[in-house]
Amino acid sequence: LHNICAGTELSHFTAANDVVRSVHLSADSSQMAIGSDKLGKGCVCLYDANSGTLLGEWEHPKPVWCVRLSPVGDVVAAAGYDMKMTMYDTHSLAKLHEFAYIPKAGPAFIWSMGFSEDASHLAVGCWNGNAHLYKLHRDGEPGKGDDWLRVEEVAVAPRKDRVYAVALDKEAKHLCVGGRDKTCAL
Repeated sequence: LHNICAGTELSHFTAANDVVRSVHLSADSSQMAIGSDKLGKGCVCLYDANSGTLLGEWEHPKPVWCVRLSPVGDVVAAAGYDMKMTMYDTHSLAKLHEFAYIPKAGPAFIWSMGFSEDASHLAVGCWNGNAHLYKLHRDGEPGKGDDWLRVEEVAVAPRKDRVYAVALDKEAKHLCVGGRDKTCAL
């Protein structure tokens, strides 16, 4: 973790001694998620970005290529070579949801995800040629059981080839999708 203004390194996260495939810093810079590859398996680590304390760790059967923290800091989403997107509660560390993607002409690896700024939606870009959009319904309080978050798939944007990148605007009214089909669609 670096202080850009001062040009100095603030912290080094030694538990992330695997090949780091993805990092994401929370909107308030209080948490950092790391997705990694450790001898063909994956790992997600959640840190307190100020103290460097490891808050949570989740193993995955395959390398984790993308991690994203929700803008409100209650959820970390992780995905990669296992062709699944998994959501975890950052308070209780419980697994909240897992979605498996179906391979089509090739594998359904996931390289890109993004939350809307208001934390109401999550976009997932998949190598199977689809971008998926999920609505997040917060029905309770994070850390108080594993049923406080409902997730509803509200749209699928099919592309002609692998999806490498996705982005959402503030309220998820627009989804930007880019990939191997050499186009960027809005």
